[in-house]
Amino acid sequence: MTAKGKEYKKIAAQIAKEKYPDLMPFTKEAYMSIKVYFGDKRKRDVQGHLKTLIDAFEGILYENDSQIVKLYAEKHYDKEEPRVEIKVMKLWI
Repeated sequence: MTAKGKEYKKIAAQIAKEKYPDLMPFTKEAYMSIKVYFGDKRKRDVQGHLKTLIDAFEGILYENDSQIVKLYAEKHYDKEEPRVEIKVMKLWI
């Protein structure tokens, strides 16, 4: 992983910890939805963000990323507010 990727992962984990300080990580299988909103239309792929984000939330939102059994990803553009929106839900299987 590049230095830039490591920093991105660190920031994502920090934001999750701050947003959900008392959350106990999921222990069951989970569904994850990731929407990446880029600030410009340069050619890039959304899957480059997926692994980094999934790894970043390990131990915070879920115990291990192997619990993610369903994954949905979208790529969008928003010049005014580039961002990443993530949803993780437990599956009751």
